[in-house]
Amino acid sequence: MRVFLILLLVLPTFLRAQLRIDPKRFAIPESEIREVLELTIAAFPKGDLPPLFVTSSPDGPITLFDRSARGEVIIKLDVRERYWAQMIYQFAHELAHVQANFRPDARDNKWFEETLCETASLYALRKLSISLRDHPNFGSYRHHLHDYAQKIIANREKVDLKTLAAFYQKHEATLRKKATERPLNGAMAVALLPLFESDPSHWNSLDTLNKTPAKKGLPLSGYFKKWHDDTSAPQRPFVQKAKSYFLPEK
Repeated sequence: MRVFLILLLVLPTFLRAQLRIDPKRFAIPESEIREVLELTIAAFPKGDLPPLFVTSSPDGPITLFDRSARGEVIIKLDVRERYWAQMIYQFAHELAHVQANFRPDARDNKWFEETLCETASLYALRKLSISLRDHPNFGSYRHHLHDYAQKIIANREKVDLKTLAAFYQKHEATLRKKATERPLNGAMAVALLPLFESDPSHWNSLDTLNKTPAKKGLPLSGYFKKWHDDTSAPQRPFVQKAKSYFLPEK
């Protein structure tokens, strides 16, 4: 019990130490932004992120390859007001890039990372719509998070795990040419969402998604092999499972 109480006291401090906000770029108090961003971080099983600097810009949402003068990962959100659902959606997407150790290597298979990031956005919204039930500041707002996620899901092309391989094969050329085809990323994200909702520990597998650089022209099978080989034993079954939904054995 004593250890648990110490963790409760230390965790918020840890998160604040890792998160710097540019208040001049937002039209709302920094304390409110911080609370929403920390709640989004806490929705995922991992907490050991690099230092983050979050600002608002019409050029966002985006995570920059260049670090700040303090060595922080720079995340730009395209939100200034109290549009909390939109902020969570954007921030969760960028957090997934950070956890995946995003890098400027070959882009043939970057669509997969983008798809996982879209999955993270939906996951965070739906997770928080449940976990914030008794939250003193956002408990009454949690239904908006659920509705925001469901509206996005409803507007995506209907794809599930059984049809994911065929969907990918249909759009393979387009995806390998441009990673951020949002309607395609989004449709596949909805299909993958149940995997992460049923076992949130799968998010830990993102740690090694870009552990080693991807070579130009690498086929998807090689991309999954690289990820599998770079991943620790506990997460390898999930990587193999994820591969099977896109490249089922014949």
